[in-house]
Amino acid sequence: MNTNQSILIVEDSDVDYDLICWGLRQNGWEETIVRGSSAEEALAILTDPDNPHRLHSGVPALILLDIKMPGMGGFGFLRALKQVSPSPEVPVIILSSSSNPADIPVSYQLGATGYAHKPASLPEYAAKMGDVLKLCFES
Repeated sequence: MNTNQSILIVEDSDVDYDLICWGLRQNGWEETIVRGSSAEEALAILTDPDNPHRLHSGVPALILLDIKMPGMGGFGFLRALKQVSPSPEVPVIILSSSSNPADIPVSYQLGATGYAHKPASLPEYAAKMGDVLKLCFES
C-alpha cells in the first residue's frame, strides 16, 4: 500500500494504541502514524504550528479517535475540531470500547465519519483496521 498519507490516533491507552498500530501494519500501512494521548494533545498536533509532533502537511488523512479519555475526551475533541479555523475535512472514525448505545448517534451528530467497537482479539484488530483502511483509502 502506498498512500503517502498519515493517520492521527487519539488514544490514551498504550495497549490499545499498540494494537491499533499493529492492526494497521498487518494491513500494509507503512505511512506515518502520529499519536495524541489525549484530546487536548491531538488538538495541539493539529493546530499548533510549533508542536514538535505536527504533521508535515498539517492535516492527517484519517483520525482514529477514542471517546472515553480523561479531560475533554473524544466528544470534546469532535466539538473543538469544528471550531478550528479552518476546520480540517478529515474523516474521523471512532474506536471505542463503550457499551453505551447512545454514544453512536452522538458520535455522528458531532461529525464522526464512522463508529466501531474496539475488537477483542488480535485477528479482529487486523480485520477491523483492514476495513478502516479500505473505507478511507480505497474509495
